[in-house]
Amino acid sequence: AVPVWPGGPVEFDRVVPPSGNMFVTSRQFWMGAHRAGMVARVWADVDLIHVLIGGTRIKTVRSHLSVSDLAKLVAQGAVPAGPSPLPPLEEGDAVEVERCVSSFGHGSLAGHQLLAAEILGGRRVGIRIEPATLMFYDLDTRELLRTRANPLTHEQTKGLRGVRPAGPP
Repeated sequence: AVPVWPGGPVEFDRVVPPSGNMFVTSRQFWMGAHRAGMVARVWADVDLIHVLIGGTRIKTVRSHLSVSDLAKLVAQGAVPAGPSPLPPLEEGDAVEVERCVSSFGHGSLAGHQLLAAEILGGRRVGIRIEPATLMFYDLDTRELLRTRANPLTHEQTKGLRGVRPAGPP
């Protein structure tokens, strides 16, 4: 019987090996040798992967998984997941997304074409979204590249693809 999967995030369990290096779909997660033998619950979608032990979120990383990868995980025993283990987004919280800047220097958020800067054309950048401000930054160094006014409402921000809690300013 082929498992029925409605799409969306999935969950599955993995036992942390003695080395502390756990692998999930060809990606390594360093859990530490002190966690060897513990059962880790993995929550995964195409945007984020969360690793929980005993109901506590240990790690969250950007996902490398496609919809096909998630379907393969379901075929291997993963089940449809519940809500994300991240705390709900409150109004006023800073969040981040990643986007590619067009050759004309624009980025797209919630249907808005936003001018980042022509000099950033073709580059993938992080965008920190605060209630009044958008900050475009380099993903590797977190160097601030440009700042713009935020035209998005809280509801639009919550609905963005790939939205996650913000890292350090």
